[in-house]
Amino acid sequence: MAGTTVIRGIEGFGLNSRIESAHILQLSSDLPLIIEVVDEAEKIEKILPEVQELVKDGLITVEDVKVISYSSSKKVDKE
Repeated sequence: MAGTTVIRGIEGFGLNSRIESAHILQLSSDLPLIIEVVDEAEKIEKILPEVQELVKDGLITVEDVKVISYSSSKKVDKE
């Protein structure tokens, strides 16, 4: 995938209508997790069946995006 970001939430309100939140002394496995992938539509469609098998409880969305700028100060070798 061209670009992937993982974000762990500190609180969430899910399908089961329960508020899940992190307590100071405990990290909950029920906290929201957002995995955002940016790539060509064909590549996203190709991995969707695997993603659907992995996500038992959750929401999967596919959105069109308009990338305004994508840059890095590091040089990346493409082989």
